[in-house]
Order: sequence, then C-alpha cells, then structure tokens
Amino acid sequence: MKHIAKGIGVSAGKVRGRVRIIKNFDDHKKFNEGDILVTHITDPTMVMLMNKASGIVCNIGSITSHPSIVSREMGIPCIVSAKCIETGKPATEILNDEDIVEICGETGNIHKVTEDDEDEIDNKEVQRDEEKTQNGEKKQNEEENNEKKEEWKLKW
Repeated sequence: MKHIAKGIGVSAGKVRGRVRIIKNFDDHKKFNEGDILVTHITDPTMVMLMNKASGIVCNIGSITSHPSIVSREMGIPCIVSAKCIETGKPATEILNDEDIVEICGETGNIHKVTEDDEDEIDNKEVQRDEEKTQNGEKKQNEEENNEKKEEWKLKW
C-alpha cells in the first residue's frame, strides 16, 4: 500500500473500499453500498449516501463539521481536511473513481491499495483459513487424546 494522503481522523475505524467521487447531485446515482464517499464537504442532502458508505473522505472540515458529526453518529470511519502528502492537493484531485483505498478514521491516513496488496491479502486469507483448519484439527486431536486419557484413568 502506498501512503498518499493525510487528514484529520474524526470518526474511528479502518476500512478498505472503492472510491466514489461525488461533486454534485447528479453523481449520487453512481454511488453504491460500501463505496468510500470522497467529496469536498458533505451536506444534509448526502445523508442517504453517507448511510450507504463504508467510509467518508472530505477535502475540508474539522471535528465539528457536518461529515464529522454525522459519521460519528453512524459509526462510519471519516477523514476531513484530506490532502496529498506530496503535493498538498485535496483528496478529490488525487483520487479517482474505482481506486481502492484504505482509510483510518483514527490517524487520518489514506493508503492506495495496489494489485500486489490485493493478492497479498488474498494469500493471507487463504493462509488464515488453512491455519484455522489446522488449529481446528489440532484441537480435535487434543480433545480425543484427553478423552482417551480419561478412559485410561478410569480403567486403572
């Protein structure tokens, strides 16, 4: 992952999702459940989108601005005053629709996820599934061994 932007984390949580840049009301129809809402600033007309969002990123704002308050009430990770760490450009100028990003509502960090990262995550999930299976088998074997020990104790 590449650290591309930073802002003020105003609603805790870490989430990964697809960027949808919303510049005006016409953009609302392209927004899908689970997308990360990226906009200049939210307003009351965007509350329905905010409710469908997995995360929110705004160019401007503070801890008491609209996106901050509403995202905390909804329990959605949110970053305001998000800017590129290299150029200082606002989030809506450095992110594109369909980008996959990971945002942290505590630290305010925004990372762009690369294809290699997605492959790595898929591999880690496979490894975790295998470990769970192995741990499950190991636990089952331990339980069987304990049962056998109990049987032996009873016999002697």
